[in-house]
Amino acid sequence: MSLIGPRPCLENQYELLQLRKEYHVHFLRPGITGYAQIHGTLSDQTKALYDKDYLERISFKTDLYIFFKTFSTVIKIKDLE
Repeated sequence: MSLIGPRPCLENQYELLQLRKEYHVHFLRPGITGYAQIHGTLSDQTKALYDKDYLERISFKTDLYIFFKTFSTVIKIKDLE
């Protein structure tokens, strides 16, 4: 597992697993946070598309963006509580 990458899915998330295979994202190392997570609660289709987008943009700069965006997303959620 890495810090940045698609969040691992559960074995019973068949649709998400299938979509990740379709988009060739299934081989990426899973991460604690990812591109889909900084965009909030999403459908499986949207998560898979964000994972595909991450695969196409993968770079140190993208990882830094996701890393810092994760903190701002968490802070916004805390402010709503």
